[in-house]
Amino acid sequence: MPRLSRQNNSHVLQTGALDSGCRWTRRSSVSHPAEISQISELRYKGAELLRRCVSDPAYAALESDAKLLISEVATNAVIHGEAPTLTLTLATSAGAVRFCITGQRKALPSQQCRQRPQPTSESGRGLLLVAAVAAAWGADLENGVWFVLTIPEAVGDPAVLAS
Repeated sequence: MPRLSRQNNSHVLQTGALDSGCRWTRRSSVSHPAEISQISELRYKGAELLRRCVSDPAYAALESDAKLLISEVATNAVIHGEAPTLTLTLATSAGAVRFCITGQRKALPSQQCRQRPQPTSESGRGLLLVAAVAAAWGADLENGVWFVLTIPEAVGDPAVLAS
């Protein structure tokens, strides 16, 4: 269950304990105009960032989940966040990767997360997907919306992070 707290005078939504205990190393980032037509390009670039930062077996295990969650978070940012530009940043830690999308000016998930879509609704399930797939995720005004994917143990050997 998400927990909402105040941190640095901004609302923070965080699920899972994984993110708070990790030492993240920022690897790379990419920016695109905050337009629906640019989400597929942002998803593609996010997959390329991932490919450069992890081993081939880890990439194969994480690629589809990363693309799905990048699409969901970026779509929410464009529709609800009034962002002129979105920046996708990838950071790595031992056995995990963290994607962060910044640029939203308002309407972070902490303000929306309690809404449940009606069964006949055509939208409103993106954050449910993020919560179901990510090991942890959160949002705050300083860092945007982020999610963590853990590298499965079968591919999580010490060489999993690319140099």
